[in-house]
Amino acid sequence: MIRHNSVVFCKDNTGVKLVRVFQVVGGKHKRKANIGDRVLVVVQARNLKAKNMKNERQLVRFRRGSVHRALVVNINTWYYRPIGIYVRWSHNAVILVDKYDTPLGSKIQATITKEFMWRYPALGSIIHHII
Repeated sequence: MIRHNSVVFCKDNTGVKLVRVFQVVGGKHKRKANIGDRVLVVVQARNLKAKNMKNERQLVRFRRGSVHRALVVNINTWYYRPIGIYVRWSHNAVILVDKYDTPLGSKIQATITKEFMWRYPALGSIIHHII
C-alpha cells in the first residue's frame, strides 16, 4: 500500500525519477492506495539525460516541485489476485497521467497486472510487460 508522503519511482519515460505522494484520490478519508488507484504527486527528482528532457517545455513542465496526477502500477506489499495467487514487487511505482487518465509519457517501463489493464484498457498499447 502507498500512503501519504511515500516516495515512489516513476516508471514512464517523462524523465521524472522520483515523486512524493501527497494525496490519495477517492474519498475524504482514504489513506492507502492500491494498484490502479489515483494519487496526486510532487516531483522530487528527474533525469536530465532523458531523451524527452532536451526541450525547454519538458524541463519546465516536470521541474522539481510540480504537481501531477498519477496511477499506481506497482506496490511493495502482497497483492491478492482472484485466482488465488499473491503477487509482490520490490518497489512502489506510479505513472504520470492527465485528468483524463491519458499517460504523459509515451512508454511504460513497469510490469503491469491484468487487473490494471481491465480497469484502464486505453493504456494497453504502450505497456510492454503484462502479468
